[in-house]
Amino acid sequence: MYKLKFFILLSVVLVLTLFSACTDYAQKIEDEYGPAKDEGKDPEKDALSGYMVDDRDGHQYRTFLIGEQIWMAENLNYDSQESFCYGGLDQNCETYGRLYTYNAALYACPAYWHLPTAGEIDVLIKNVGGYSTAANALKSIDGWDDNGNGSDIIGFAALPAGMLGYEGYYDGKGFTAGFWSSTEGDNDTLANYLIMRSDYEEARLNQGSRNYGYSIRCLYGDVDRSSSSSVSESSSSQRSFEYSFGEFFDDRDSRTYKTIEIGSQTWMAENLRFEMEDSYCYNDEGRYCDEYGRLYVWTAAQDACPEGWHLPSPEEFDTLLATVGGDAGFALRMEYGWNHADPIDNSSGFSALPGGFRGNDGNYSDEGSKAFFWSNSMAPNGVSGYNLVITDNYDALIRDNYDSADGNSVRCIMNGEGFSSSSSAGSSSSSVVFYPGEDLFDDRDGQTYRTITIDTLIWMAENLNYDQEGSFCFDYEDENCERYGRLYPWEWAQQACPDEWRLPSPEEFNSLIDFAGGNAVAGARLKAVEGWEAGAVSTDDYGFTALPAGRRGYYQDFTDKTLGAYFWSNSRVQNSSAAYNMDLRFDTDSAVVRDIADAYDGNSVRCVKEVYIPK
Repeated sequence: MYKLKFFILLSVVLVLTLFSACTDYAQKIEDEYGPAKDEGKDPEKDALSGYMVDDRDGHQYRTFLIGEQIWMAENLNYDSQESFCYGGLDQNCETYGRLYTYNAALYACPAYWHLPTAGEIDVLIKNVGGYSTAANALKSIDGWDDNGNGSDIIGFAALPAGMLGYEGYYDGKGFTAGFWSSTEGDNDTLANYLIMRSDYEEARLNQGSRNYGYSIRCLYGDVDRSSSSSVSESSSSQRSFEYSFGEFFDDRDSRTYKTIEIGSQTWMAENLRFEMEDSYCYNDEGRYCDEYGRLYVWTAAQDACPEGWHLPSPEEFDTLLATVGGDAGFALRMEYGWNHADPIDNSSGFSALPGGFRGNDGNYSDEGSKAFFWSNSMAPNGVSGYNLVITDNYDALIRDNYDSADGNSVRCIMNGEGFSSSSSAGSSSSSVVFYPGEDLFDDRDGQTYRTITIDTLIWMAENLNYDQEGSFCFDYEDENCERYGRLYPWEWAQQACPDEWRLPSPEEFNSLIDFAGGNAVAGARLKAVEGWEAGAVSTDDYGFTALPAGRRGYYQDFTDKTLGAYFWSNSRVQNSSAAYNMDLRFDTDSAVVRDIADAYDGNSVRCVKEVYIPK
């Protein structure tokens, strides 16, 4: 009995000793390195408590809950590679957190937290009332210059940390706040970020160079794949399309297809499966025909649709894209079958599946990631055909750089009133004349510009390079001005043209686009033959010679050289900071007049004047 009592007493002493030692060790770890991380930790409970501790460096951050999201209420200040203090000063990191390049930002958040997607940021913005007033709702109540403080209604407390821009140039402290998302941009040099500034109540999702430095706000938990990845207020999650499928019976092979009305058009909602010469199953396996339909070379596709239906023109594809809105990729893709497309809403009912294509060499590619649909029109080169391309990275584009001997999918459209099988798409009006004009001599600086005359307007056929106050060269390098002309904010552009010349109106840009064949194809016909990123189709049919000068954002972020051409019009958008411009991009053959460009951006200028007609 005595031995048993002694053993129990000894055991208690040992347990207490070990507990004391473990407690001392844990306290030492917490004191030296921050909270010790263990399997019993409940990170969600910590996050919901109003603060979290980054185990890597011991930094403590406030947190807040809005809707179903838990956000950091302070900018991340973890010292990783490719992160910086504004101006190289540690005190700025203490006040504003660090600035991270995009690649650094992707891996900067602590365990259990992540860099938010553009869609998750979109959810936050909607929870505070929408983009038009979001900056006021999210900005801190002090710290912003020019009376730019916000109401901070939810405790996000956005601080104007500024940015790290081109060649290590810091800008915007006290005036701007930018927060990276994890969502990639239009190409592999860009990514999406949320931007606010002191002089606007609105917030925006923009695209910027991945080499720039912006702040980070981490979001708790795994990425929410159910939230929209839209980057505009016209996101697919805000659409309210309602549709019901019809049916069409093809008596040639007794197949039945679902159909769908989208706006004024009636489309097949399935890929054509009719077997004919020069049509194929992906990988020459019948199961792919069952899933995706057949792949047709362009000449076969012209005769593939059943009676009462036809292969769509580029203009009809363009109408489809315009009907479903800005995020057409979301709205057109089937809810399943895509490798990486997430989220998808198929809000149009078009139900596109990634059937891939058959190359003219007999090899197959892109099943699961891309859908290619033939149009009825050949490209000006006489080799390629126009088609609609839908990808798993949100894009829906009309292209004309795929060989007509390739095998693509077919979606037929029902014949409408006035349809004629002999109609040709994409041809410019024969009633409008064009010809090279006399050179323009600008006596302000002695520069000379080519011109072209189209109908009743004379257009400059080169970008203006007049050194107007407020204008600049891309990346501030003179050689870019020599090649591409200067970039002008909208206000300065109004004063930039030579005497008797002026900026075009949005309507005049649209007339130019109509002359060049319409929105779907005008971009290819107006772009310079050389200078664009590889893969761009450019024929410069009329000598307009649009060069991809890129642009400069309000925060001095230069983007899109070799990728885009942006030309100011003479018109602002009412009750907005935006102005109208004409956009041409390397990855699409279209040309579009848009109303979303910030008037503070730096874009190219093409001046016009009326043709003199003697009375």
